[in-house]
Amino acid sequence: MKRIAVLLIIFAIVLAGIFLFWNNLADFYFKIFVRLPQIEKELGNFFIEKIEKQIATPPPLRAVKEAPESFLTKAGVIELTNVQRENTVCPNSKKTQS
Repeated sequence: MKRIAVLLIIFAIVLAGIFLFWNNLADFYFKIFVRLPQIEKELGNFFIEKIEKQIATPPPLRAVKEAPESFLTKAGVIELTNVQRENTVCPNSKKTQS
């Protein structure tokens, strides 16, 4: 009997709280659930901008002059590219002329 009375009192307090603070609860619901997609979009844009700012790409490797003993000469790159194209048997690949 005592438990039922305690439960009824707690239930009455909860109902009174909902009745008294209905406007605050409705505003809280609106802020959280209705604006959530907008908040997600803004956070996504914020993080994308931060990530884009952190991307650093090095400049391309350029030789001042080509050395004949160098491994990556223009002719060497073309030759190795053609070998790889033949190994992968790409039907649309054509041999590159040096």
